[in-house]
Amino acid sequence: MRETREMIINAVMRLALQNKQRSHLTLTEIANEAGISRQAIYQKHFNSVDAIFDYIHATIDEQILQVFQQKVLCLPPTELHHGIAVQFCH
Repeated sequence: MRETREMIINAVMRLALQNKQRSHLTLTEIANEAGISRQAIYQKHFNSVDAIFDYIHATIDEQILQVFQQKVLCLPPTELHHGIAVQFCH
């Protein structure tokens, strides 16, 4: 199940990179790119293209939060600004 989700996300990323001017993707396009059926995406993983993008955004937000917690929040208060700059500006 997780592997299929990754296939779907990777397909979305590939399509977005191939078509930078487009602002809309369809489940059919994503399914074709991922090599699975549209019904498999809809019934087992995501009920819309918006749900896929919501999942991508939530995953990215979670990863940023993890880095922030592990690398910045552990710093003494006097080093927070420097820690943020080092982690997110390089």
